[in-house]
Amino acid sequence: MEESHPAYDFLAGYWPMVDGTGGTLKDNGPFAADFKLEGAYSWEKFTDLMCSPSNTNLGVLVPKEL
Repeated sequence: MEESHPAYDFLAGYWPMVDGTGGTLKDNGPFAADFKLEGAYSWEKFTDLMCSPSNTNLGVLVPKEL
């Protein structure tokens, strides 16, 4: 979020969670309150967790008028 955004003054924190390594989620908000991870965890790519539909049948998934 840009500092020029009208709601920026109300932002408590912004953790985009794109770090991908280490044990800290960086806070890109105004307070820089980094989130420290504890315990057992592992980083995984979000794209590995998503099951995208095949591009050959996308047309049947789009709502249409009858």
